[in-house]
Amino acid sequence: MARRKPHPQRKAHSASASRTAPAPAAAKRPSADFTDSVMKQRLHAIPHLGSNAYLLALAAWQRGLKVTFHYEMASHCPRFAHLPFSGYRGEFLTIGDGRRHHAFYRVMGDRTTQQASAACESKPHTLDCWRQAGLPVADGQVIEVGHAAEAEPLLARHPQGRFILKPVAGTLAQGIHRRLSADQVRDLLNAASEPLLLEEYVEGTEYRVFVTAGRVVAARIRRPACILGDGTRTIAECVAHKVAQRRQHPVYGQEPFGLDEVSLAFLAQQGRSPGDVPAPGEVVYLNDIPDTHLGGDLIDGDDRLPSQAASIAIQATAALGLPHAGLDMLVCETDSVDAPRVVLLEANQNPYIQLSTVPMPGILPAKGNRIAESIIDDYFPSSVTRPRFPRASFDFTAICQMLTTGIVSEVSLPVLGADWVHERLTLPATQVDQAIVDRIHQVRLRHGLHVQLVKSETGDVIVDAVAPRERWARFCAQALPERAASVSTSTPPSTTTTPI
Repeated sequence: MARRKPHPQRKAHSASASRTAPAPAAAKRPSADFTDSVMKQRLHAIPHLGSNAYLLALAAWQRGLKVTFHYEMASHCPRFAHLPFSGYRGEFLTIGDGRRHHAFYRVMGDRTTQQASAACESKPHTLDCWRQAGLPVADGQVIEVGHAAEAEPLLARHPQGRFILKPVAGTLAQGIHRRLSADQVRDLLNAASEPLLLEEYVEGTEYRVFVTAGRVVAARIRRPACILGDGTRTIAECVAHKVAQRRQHPVYGQEPFGLDEVSLAFLAQQGRSPGDVPAPGEVVYLNDIPDTHLGGDLIDGDDRLPSQAASIAIQATAALGLPHAGLDMLVCETDSVDAPRVVLLEANQNPYIQLSTVPMPGILPAKGNRIAESIIDDYFPSSVTRPRFPRASFDFTAICQMLTTGIVSEVSLPVLGADWVHERLTLPATQVDQAIVDRIHQVRLRHGLHVQLVKSETGDVIVDAVAPRERWARFCAQALPERAASVSTSTPPSTTTTPI
């Protein structure tokens, strides 16, 4: 993939905003609230790629669709029968509305054909599809082992340029060599032990663009590792502050960030040192590779994606025969803001959406669960106008644990009805003992209610329930009779929470 040098981002043409806005019917509906502490805790507890399936299931469940997680998919959907058993991670699920149902592997649904999926799994195949459709891609070709001479025509076409080499089937930016001279390309190709994709190196702003049903639903900019000055802290102190922030995020907390030899050398090239105090609002870059695995960020690009780039993303998704996709592309600055150069890089038919969904202070504002919700809108259009419970959640980790035991082959969530309510009761820590907790669980089981007990940092117990209104009233009367008058209702806690 080509990369960009850090530079201030120019405001793109305002027409792009309409292309990344929700569809009119969906725009009026509430989206999942991941600033809510109970919902945040449930999502942050998921340690693996199952978080994608959770976000999709949440989008369906909150609007009253039936969601079932399966240990295996072979007996439920031929489309995914070839996949190995990984249902214990909650990655196989079916969703239905009473008239139709669809199967999903993470966020990839059964309408994504195996042919379309295969086209995305091979970078050269993806690029060939786009070339045949007349869409813009970088000048490049696959160089087989022992055929380094075949790179000479491409190198000759860009005598003053730089190049990029990457594995044909690589992932997570592994094995990529950037900004290579022609001689460096020759040396690497002569020493290669696997086929490599050679491309011209293109400077530009790298976007991850999410397309569903012929519409851009979100755009994120990949920004290299950096800190934001406040006029008071040194660069080293700003780095430490950002490290502390990242630890609170379920994804960034797992990625490296700090002052290592590479970042110190990069600062020195800019004439900076860790003891410098950046001006308020000044962005100081620690490297120039926009990759989250190297400390980079995904920032909001909804209002920055040019309309031309949005149109190309839509065409690129259609050319691959995908109902939805995550596309990587470069937008290169030109003299005309309205007509930038756009270069398509690759497509993902089962895109990772958690990092583009979960808010991060100072990095990505809260925008709800709209990427997953757009997929559910497309598969179940009649559900778009259904009532929703944007702060209702479920314990995905417990579901995965049940599937792991092998005792059950599937787990279904309760189907939320039109007469259901989402309620919160906050019980002061001083009024809660094990006997009360046990009684709540017993009454919950007796009435078959979806009730979660969550403990805040202060020790208070939050009773979080989604239930038919009448059964909820009976639950309160039987489980909490002596506290019914003093308990607070429907108030989300503001502290970090843990399950009981």
